[in-house]
Amino acid sequence: YADNDGDCDDSRSDWNLVCYVDADGDGVLVEDDCDDTDPTVFPGNVEICGDGKDNDCDEEGLVDNACEPYGENLIIFGPSDAEDFCGLGYFDAENVTISTSGSGAVDLGCLQVIHGYLRIENSESSSVTLDGLLEVGDYITISANPGVDAISMPVLESIGGAVTVSDNSDLSTLDISGSFSLPSTLTVSGNSGLEA
Repeated sequence: YADNDGDCDDSRSDWNLVCYVDADGDGVLVEDDCDDTDPTVFPGNVEICGDGKDNDCDEEGLVDNACEPYGENLIIFGPSDAEDFCGLGYFDAENVTISTSGSGAVDLGCLQVIHGYLRIENSESSSVTLDGLLEVGDYITISANPGVDAISMPVLESIGGAVTVSDNSDLSTLDISGSFSLPSTLTVSGNSGLEA
């Protein structure tokens, strides 16, 4: 907008200065931003699947347009399975089982919604990362993972069932944090490397 006194406070004086405004602080000025009240929405941003917003401000105004619902059961046998799943642009699955043989990190950062259960069982991967996971519709079971030393779900907002973490001999880091309430049933036992 034009501001004639040069201080960008919208009062007027004798000279003209153009003031540029970025109300939401996302680095895009109000005239180029399709929603200057939300820092997660601006041209060129990556679409955040499942949030109901047009994060990339594409010209069509499509919400979640870069996202593909998978909606089926997902079984991860190794790191490459996770890479393939995320590489296809998926963000959800019905039920998820992670049961890997061999070392290597499993990164399912694209996965945001599991409609049913999450099972991490009999896995030998060094770590399992679900850093985009917001919702698990049913239970979470993490058990009998001889090689996994770290599991991360740092932005979880909702768990629909019980959580069981048991008999994970090498597990030393378990990050299940976020803004959810603890489930009615939480069982943690037999994890020799995990400190409370």
